[in-house]
Amino acid sequence: MELQYATGKTDIYSEKFVFIGPPKFGKTTTASGFPDNTFIVHDPVEIQKLQVPYLHVQNWTDVLLATDEMIRNKRKHKMKFLTFDYIDVFHAHCEEYICGKGSVEYLGDFGHGKGWDQAKTEFKKWLYRLFSSGYGLIFITHTQTRELMTRNGVITKTTCTLNDRAAGMLFPLVSVIGSMEAHTKKVTDQLSKKIKYINERRINFEQTEYILAGDRTGALPSSITMYSDPRKTFELIKSYYDGTRMKGGTI
Repeated sequence: MELQYATGKTDIYSEKFVFIGPPKFGKTTTASGFPDNTFIVHDPVEIQKLQVPYLHVQNWTDVLLATDEMIRNKRKHKMKFLTFDYIDVFHAHCEEYICGKGSVEYLGDFGHGKGWDQAKTEFKKWLYRLFSSGYGLIFITHTQTRELMTRNGVITKTTCTLNDRAAGMLFPLVSVIGSMEAHTKKVTDQLSKKIKYINERRINFEQTEYILAGDRTGALPSSITMYSDPRKTFELIKSYYDGTRMKGGTI
């Protein structure tokens, strides 16, 4: 084994992202702006308006076959990213697979926590293979709100629909959790001097008391505006990795 040295530089093409957002908000479209990207989808309707390569999976065996195809034949496919749309269903497929192997309907029917342990091991093994594949990865899930008790009382926090079992395995591994939301911006018209309000879509990369998000790399700003052209959104994100933009301004 040869000793290697980290460069201290981030590379967007090897990063791992989770995109959280409301249904029909543009999560899949945003991911389509990432170049050389193959989608692993449970429902082809999700990408029917996009021009992207994809593999359709309907169960856990399909997920494993699709993963094997993309990793074993990486040079042939010449892809940089894999997008999993959406990860909630894939984790459900994994648990259903374990139930099928044990001829039970519910993981708890195994007794002594064995079913939960087997499903956790199976899902983790799949994740570890993906994360060591050299691909950039994008996992898509949906937003939901939860009421949480804090020292100052109950707050409403935007989290994701991915259950805690799966999130507890996936989130510590990814570099970026981008939480999408609608934002109303107040601007002043330069000619009329009248105040008007503009609706825009944003991706938050900074964790707050009210939003589930995060950026381990430290390269990204607290939030960015999403373009209607997903390629522009990708180029904006990429500019922070390249160093042509930095938090607080452009260099």
